[in-house]
Amino acid sequence: MAHWFHRNPLKATAKVNFELKLIVSDSQAVQVCSELRQSRNRLLDLLSDPNNDTTTLNAAFEKYLSFLHALIVAPDEKGGESKLRYAARFRWTQSLFGNTPIAQQDAVFELISICENVGIWLMKHAAMIAGKDEISMDEAKEVHKCLRKAAGLFSTMQEKYIGSLLQKLEPGSDLDSTVVNAYISQCTAEAQEVTIARAIEMKHAASLISALANETSRMYATGANYLNKLNPAKVGKWKKYFELKSTFYLAYAYCFSGEKLLSEEKCGDAIRALQESEKCYSTANKLCKEYVTLKGPGLCAKLDSHLFFRTLGPIIKRTLEKCERENGFIYHQKIPAEPAPLEIKATYGLVSPEEFNLPSINILWTPVAYAAFDSWKPNANDSVNSFGGEIKDWLPFWGQFSKIDSDPNIDEADKLQYLIQATLPSTRARELVESFPPSKENYHKAIDSLKSRFGQDDLLVEFYVRELLKLTISMNSRDQKVKLPTLYDRIETQLRALESLGVTTEKYAAMLFPLVESCLSEGSSPSLAKE
Repeated sequence: MAHWFHRNPLKATAKVNFELKLIVSDSQAVQVCSELRQSRNRLLDLLSDPNNDTTTLNAAFEKYLSFLHALIVAPDEKGGESKLRYAARFRWTQSLFGNTPIAQQDAVFELISICENVGIWLMKHAAMIAGKDEISMDEAKEVHKCLRKAAGLFSTMQEKYIGSLLQKLEPGSDLDSTVVNAYISQCTAEAQEVTIARAIEMKHAASLISALANETSRMYATGANYLNKLNPAKVGKWKKYFELKSTFYLAYAYCFSGEKLLSEEKCGDAIRALQESEKCYSTANKLCKEYVTLKGPGLCAKLDSHLFFRTLGPIIKRTLEKCERENGFIYHQKIPAEPAPLEIKATYGLVSPEEFNLPSINILWTPVAYAAFDSWKPNANDSVNSFGGEIKDWLPFWGQFSKIDSDPNIDEADKLQYLIQATLPSTRARELVESFPPSKENYHKAIDSLKSRFGQDDLLVEFYVRELLKLTISMNSRDQKVKLPTLYDRIETQLRALESLGVTTEKYAAMLFPLVESCLSEGSSPSLAKE
């Protein structure tokens, strides 16, 4: 089967038991936890196979969301944020990150992740149907609907929920706006491809087909531009798909523009448009070959093997030959150096994402059942400073992360995931932590290695003493001496760090006072002595 669409892999997730803490025993509350667990497992089972029926999947999706909804919005008369939003920890891989998961103790993170995964499943389901050389009208409608619905899921998560996450977002993850926008562009552009194919089949006006193809080309170009900001090693193949689809539909746009111009007896302009179409089609063929050689996540498309791709070449050639013949016999028009501008926007037929709304909270979530659960607060990891391997950043980082390290309620495997997220990508610290396979046993090994590399007391003391010396030397090298309050504030920062490492005033006073005095303007030394 020739695959027409590029598809990134589905996200994987860890099992969630939903063992929420009860303050009073309540049978409905226990049942709600059971339904959350079972409905999630049922949905994940269905997502594993793109051949499953959309009706069955949609029912399972809505059922799980109806229970999850109460972990986001309180199911009582007050409404507002649910006290259970931070009650369960969720772990999900990212579609571009391989098997490395991201963990957050936040039901909104779960909502975003499951909705994005359903969006990717809908894209895969559409690709499975569209992979045939011939598809029926009903199948085309299903492809169109699946892609619009997927676009709506990504769009709603972007607009309403991703911004409310407390934890910092990692560049290139499925929470990154550039990645989400690329998915939205892909879904809407692919849905519009169905519209174009239908318009060609129904022999609609060449001007409309050209405008739709041009708009589709622009959508793919926009998607490629989003991916420019990300690591080429992770998104290079996906970006190449956007580029070749953009070029291919530009070839379609110029081809039907040429047909329209010929009908208007502008034969010279028609020839130039078709020459441009031929050029774009040739470029698209080259991009197809480049695309298949690139490594990257996802299901590889085989566009140049698909009938829809192969059909365009002969159409361009046949129409161009017709124009050249008629221009030689009848019109004798000059061929311009540049092709005539394409229609900027189609008058109708443009695709927009299908609106998505959360289903109502399940009736099992009664106020009594909700009241039976204990309240939860955001996890300590939500505010941890990211660490990249700079010595100056170790103390503030460890001052926050140590709360997670000492928390007996967090599993070591989850602590390791938090540690990965708390280190900056493409830094020495991240590389060191990721060198340990993700397991419970490796957490303490990773922490010990970080401390050995960046957190040794003698290394830190040496760093802060050096900072003090650099400060005083730089002050002495200036023409004007600094004022006492300014110098005091700058030195105090370094002294606090030294004191946290056990270097007390008695240990540095004999060295520090002469250095400070040398930085002061004349007349300030007596006041310092009084201090």
